[in-house]
Amino acid sequence: MNENTLEFVTSLLSQKRKIHITPREECILKALFYEQTYQQAGKEYGYSEGTLQNAASKLFKDFSQIFDREINRRNCRVILSEVISTVDRRSMIAVEEQTAINVDLWMYENHCRVITIDPNKNQDSEKILQSCFNNYHSYFCSAIWLDLQLFSSINSFLIELINTIEPMIDLTYRSVEQLLDLLIEQMQHQSCLIAVKCGDLQLASECKSCQQVLTNVSSRRHRSLFISNCNWQQLSSEPFQNNPHRLSIKTNDVDYLEIIKNLAFTNV
Repeated sequence: MNENTLEFVTSLLSQKRKIHITPREECILKALFYEQTYQQAGKEYGYSEGTLQNAASKLFKDFSQIFDREINRRNCRVILSEVISTVDRRSMIAVEEQTAINVDLWMYENHCRVITIDPNKNQDSEKILQSCFNNYHSYFCSAIWLDLQLFSSINSFLIELINTIEPMIDLTYRSVEQLLDLLIEQMQHQSCLIAVKCGDLQLASECKSCQQVLTNVSSRRHRSLFISNCNWQQLSSEPFQNNPHRLSIKTNDVDYLEIIKNLAFTNV
């Protein structure tokens, strides 16, 4: 299955169900189109065969409702291929020409830990960031908004952030690595929503600071959610069980906040 096919199927599911495809479901679709067993696909993506079988059962039910015909593992690929080949291409082009919202979610299973809103793909990245913060803050014990442009170094930024979460910690003479470890420790103890606004990403020092924090936060388990409008891309290619899985949302749907909420806060 090529990326265009997967993008079409995931977009269709998002429109019909009002929630985006999950990492498990994406793994199932790839297994179907690449003619893999669930055991083979699960080994590659870090899921057990039983986990994929359970997720596939619900996915096929959703497909059956969407297309009003019985869909199962045996006929799913054929039917989806038929739908894709007969879809009105002009309507697809019209959708692509609209201004889309692009959001990347870095997830452990269904628990979203990092959301990045690429300013190069979203003209209103700061507005989207503010909307996420305003809509999701009630899910956490504390909500913190910081403007990275106000800090002269990553040290001062991390010190301010940690002190906001826990004012009693002595941060004197701490290295960046120690501060990052302390930040994760606090994010593990408390459920925090942390929104970091990046401004002019042409400023190398600011961009580097934000990317260093995002890289550290994304690769460690914790109870908090970190949101930023930094154009960061995780470079690690390690298995999903050690690092979060990236899930990209590109939608013209005004209900994008609801889509993100259903992903980020399911079973939290």
